Amino acid sequence: MNTTMTAHRLQVRRLIKASRARVFDAWIKPELVMKWLGSTSCQVTSAQMDVRAGGEYAFHVHSADHEDKIVKGTYQEVTPPARLVFTWCGTCAGIEQKDDTLVTVDFVDKNGATEVCITHERFANAEICEGHHQGWKDSLEKMEKLLGGKA
Repeated sequence: MNTTMTAHRLQVRRLIKASRARVFDAWIKPELVMKWLGSTSCQVTSAQMDVRAGGEYAFHVHSADHEDKIVKGTYQEVTPPARLVFTWCGTCAGIEQKDDTLVTVDFVDKNGATEVCITHERFANAEICEGHHQGWKDSLEKMEKLLGGKA
């Protein structure tokens, strides 16, 4: 896994041994999102998703470490199976981010596997950024297990 992080922006890449269509589906189908999204101490208990530009989503998240929370946002771009762009609003490790952040997910075909590149930006501070960095790393590890492992 490759990761890059600045005070207000992070990027996580992971190669997953599955087709782009299958990996993209894992991001847009609520029953799959609930199986992989979140850090190791979190579980998505429900997911409402209207996956289209302008559509909204809301994830209810149970956390062993902190209060339960809701993460919500609006899809800005949906280009199957290549790209998702959406706003993200919620708390991380008990710290609230008042303004929406922006998540861009690119799906690149790599010889039958898929490189997932998550760019998450517009964080209020480095602490919130670091918490999300760990959450995305954990999430992609869970996605690897769900979809068949590392490429």
